[in-house]
Amino acid sequence: MAKIMSFLEKLNVIEKVNTNEIKNEIKNDEAMIQNDVNIEEIKEVAIEENVELKPYKEKPAEISFDYNSNLEVDEIYEKYNIDNNSMNSIFMLENFINALPQNLPNDVKRNSVLNILSASKLELYNLIENGNHRVKVLNEFYESYNRTTLDSINQYKEEIKRLKETISSYEQQIKIKERMLEEQGYKVDYELQKICNIINFFEGHK
Repeated sequence: MAKIMSFLEKLNVIEKVNTNEIKNEIKNDEAMIQNDVNIEEIKEVAIEENVELKPYKEKPAEISFDYNSNLEVDEIYEKYNIDNNSMNSIFMLENFINALPQNLPNDVKRNSVLNILSASKLELYNLIENGNHRVKVLNEFYESYNRTTLDSINQYKEEIKRLKETISSYEQQIKIKERMLEEQGYKVDYELQKICNIINFFEGHK
């Protein structure tokens, strides 16, 4: 019992209590809850402490992303104004599940967590809604990230295509110019040779 109480205190689900005042009477004839876990005692302590927790509320999102680099999940949550703290979030359910003995059947774990939530005055609906909201914003983010990044990739591909066409055109122009230069050289050389031959013919008779 001390283990689960300490866990709840660390999560600030309930205020720190004096465990010496809690009766150390762990009895469960059906052996559903084991290893220092007694849901009834947790419920009694939580009720005695008059725990009140605010339900989860979505915060308005003001979103501006730089898609030129990857973001950590915590950064995505921060952009959507979602608290990264596990308190009062879907991850609190995970913490509760992990705090229970691992050898318990899933249905027993589920009922135990529901009892803990009841004892702590937490609404399962709010935590599930928090999870749904995270799923929604993560999908929304990745859809936007995917669309924007693919648009950039397509733009780069189009630019590469345009540049390749430009390069190909320039290569053709180079070949044309090289042929023109060669042909012009032949014509000039031929004319030069003809003139030089005429000049040489008469210079020999001066």
